[in-house]
Amino acid sequence: MTRLIRLDRIHEEPLNRSQGADDAHPMRKVTQQIVESETGWSPERAAKVKELFDGLASEWKTRATPERLVPLLDALDRGGLDGAEICCEVGCGSGVASPILADRFSQLICFDLSMNMLRFGPETLSRAVADASSLPLADSSVDVLVVVNMFLFPGEYARVLRRGGKLLWASSDGDRTPIYLPIEDVAASLGDGFECMGADAGPGCWLVGKKL
Repeated sequence: MTRLIRLDRIHEEPLNRSQGADDAHPMRKVTQQIVESETGWSPERAAKVKELFDGLASEWKTRATPERLVPLLDALDRGGLDGAEICCEVGCGSGVASPILADRFSQLICFDLSMNMLRFGPETLSRAVADASSLPLADSSVDVLVVVNMFLFPGEYARVLRRGGKLLWASSDGDRTPIYLPIEDVAASLGDGFECMGADAGPGCWLVGKKL
């Protein structure tokens, strides 16, 4: 069984409890199906998700608030990522978190399924269209893989991480985020090939899994 160490919450209470759990959201169901079944993701489903986010791209950055970055920042501070050089951000969207990652790592590559989202991202950073289920990366080539409010493809993420490399998974708003899994489920999906730590942070949560 995957080992999961839970760190203390950095805030006594979540910063934002304006809405309840979003279990009925269609994206929540897709998120669960992807980790539960090999047929959870398909070219048809990828096309629908791409179409959805292409349509949201122009206003995506308006959803960003400082508190929604708290889980990512806490993971970067407490997740044992010091010394890593090559970082890949999967599902970068319009690049809200990308500048933060660029300041932390020597090399950052940003991927998203939606070209429209990438058009709104920082032009100074390396960006490319990619399906997270089949990344255009060599085996064992990445030090850190960052996924924020993003689908979990455990096998593919394990493939591109080097031994000792780390997956940083973060949910900006916890169970109120449509694309979400509890950190216990993330750890279980990664399997025995990972050692994990995680925490609640602000309105959300995070997990860092080290590939053994």
